[in-house]
Amino acid sequence: MTLLLSMLVAGGTYLMVTQFLQLVGGLTPMEAGLWLLPAAFALIVTAVVSPMAASRFRPRTWSRPAWPSPRSAT
Repeated sequence: MTLLLSMLVAGGTYLMVTQFLQLVGGLTPMEAGLWLLPAAFALIVTAVVSPMAASRFRPRTWSRPAWPSPRSAT
């Protein structure tokens, strides 16, 4: 359910951004689509690299607090 909701939000965001670029920015539909290509490529690269990074870096590496908590001092 969460994945479905996040995909709907992402799709709606892309729709709203393209509409904004066309109506407010005065771009043609083709120009608005070309403006979104870098973000689309970044999403593709992130989708490919994320599983590799997740297998390389264990969750413990990223979950340590930046400063010691008062409980760990005792």
